Amino acid sequence: MRNSFKEYVIGIHGPRGAGKDAYGSYLACCYMLAGATCKSNMPIAATFSEGRVQSEELDISELYKFGQDFDKNVVIYLSEADKLLSARRSMTTANMLLNVLATQIGKKGITIIANTQDWFWLDDRWVYQTDIIVYCQDAAYTPWGREEELAEGYVTLVSVYNISGVLPGPQYKVSGQPFQQFRFNTRATWDRRVNPSAPIFDTYKILGVNELMRRVVLDRTELHIGSESRVNGEIMRGNIEDYVPRSSALDSIRQAIDGLRAKGVTSIPGADLREILVNAGYQGDPRGVGNYIARIPGVRARRDNYRGVQYEIAPQEEGVLSGV
Repeated sequence: MRNSFKEYVIGIHGPRGAGKDAYGSYLACCYMLAGATCKSNMPIAATFSEGRVQSEELDISELYKFGQDFDKNVVIYLSEADKLLSARRSMTTANMLLNVLATQIGKKGITIIANTQDWFWLDDRWVYQTDIIVYCQDAAYTPWGREEELAEGYVTLVSVYNISGVLPGPQYKVSGQPFQQFRFNTRATWDRRVNPSAPIFDTYKILGVNELMRRVVLDRTELHIGSESRVNGEIMRGNIEDYVPRSSALDSIRQAIDGLRAKGVTSIPGADLREILVNAGYQGDPRGVGNYIARIPGVRARRDNYRGVQYEIAPQEEGVLSGV
């Protein structure tokens, strides 16, 4: 990926101390050498034969607002990304704003490099948008590392998975194999005895937890289509849907499934189904959809290790009615 620039979502995960920030920082440096601007929630800087590169501090507020600083040729580096994009915060305003950013990556021409101990701790929308997943493991704990009596933190075993197909060769879901595996010299990123410009990153200066996990309040303006609506002869201001009783949660989900069936949809990511329900006025917590799905005949949840939950929808057959 060095000396090239294309918008990707690159997810790096692995146990603590596995070299995630070491390898991720090196990737960010490669993008900066190719002419990109890196905005990071921890300092990244290094000197190469081509010159010195240095990241800029990531302004989380501007990230939420998609400011002009996040346009073409920008790499966003997020260490401990689960603090911002956790699945446990999927219905917060902060996550909803960042989910919008996930769908706009190609249009804005930005790349996201993020790490966490487990990529599937993140919101489903980000898991679905991921192009490349990198798994890091301290080689000291591998059979080869033990045989060589390798010290911890010296070498990282890197496994690259081609999730969306952006890399040459088959996608992971087709091959079932890593796109590439190699050993990365982690020591060179932190030990000045082998690299005078080390360390190239500083995890001790990562943005504080208060900054990463603060509550976001969105000051929204309202757009009214038409000045008034009538319900049972009474004039109502605003959206007519606000005055119409909602159907039960289970009925709402059944109706959505029936609509997808009618369109010939046989599989849908969980994140997309939740978005459909929210847009249709579903009032329950979308994270609890799976509990209702289990009660609808002909719909089966399947977990893909690199895509999150997928719902398989069987075609409507005689004697199989979703509302029964």
